[in-house]
Amino acid sequence: MKPLKVGLRIWFVLVSLLSFLGGWILFSRSGKPAPLSAPAQSVQAGLSAAPAAALEPVPSLDSLSGGSLQPLPSLPSLRANQAAPRLRTRGS
Repeated sequence: MKPLKVGLRIWFVLVSLLSFLGGWILFSRSGKPAPLSAPAQSVQAGLSAAPAAALEPVPSLDSLSGGSLQPLPSLPSLRANQAAPRLRTRGS
């Protein structure tokens, strides 16, 4: 059993290192992302950027439900002197 455990540990280490190196190579050779200031460059180039559309305000819950919201029912309260059964899991 001992040689199997050692063999599995060596296998996991080798596969982990090869995966890490493979991912590193894959990401290092991938294309670079576009710069974040792309709209600013188009404005500088003489192109006019479209203005951002104004959003409507978010309606309230009262206006969505027609004002007929009912309160949630209250939960029964636990009393301190009331004995609660113990939870047993039968675990060690």
